[in-house]
Amino acid sequence: MLGEAQGKGVFRRKCTSFPKTLNIPRKYSTTTNLQREGRPPKLTDQARRALIREAIKRPKITLKLQTVSGNNISTRTVRRELHEMGFHGRADAHKPKITMRNANDKRRLEWCNFRRHWTLEWKHVLWSDELPNPPTSVPDLTYARG
Repeated sequence: MLGEAQGKGVFRRKCTSFPKTLNIPRKYSTTTNLQREGRPPKLTDQARRALIREAIKRPKITLKLQTVSGNNISTRTVRRELHEMGFHGRADAHKPKITMRNANDKRRLEWCNFRRHWTLEWKHVLWSDELPNPPTSVPDLTYARG
């Protein structure tokens, strides 16, 4: 009790808070800080593994990943869990469709049709992803995880 009274004067706290603090090492057999209880996670380990599998299979779908675990979880929770697991949003590759708007589109479509059945000829083409320094691309508005 004398130590508690001295502690009260030094720390300017009520005497009732000291026994709780002093009994923690006796109760838990440790002097380190204990982990806080806090709110339990919404997803179980099994649900997280299922979320990873679905994110790898379909990187563009976030809404459908909500129903993977069977729990009713928000899109924000899905994004946070994927971010913690290392799946970050990135700009998706822009692949414009070939339409017949002008003469250049028509020539490009003819070029594609002419080379449609090439097999060995394509092996002699130097592709842009094989270059030592690939050119930078402009980001698109669609996002994927990966």
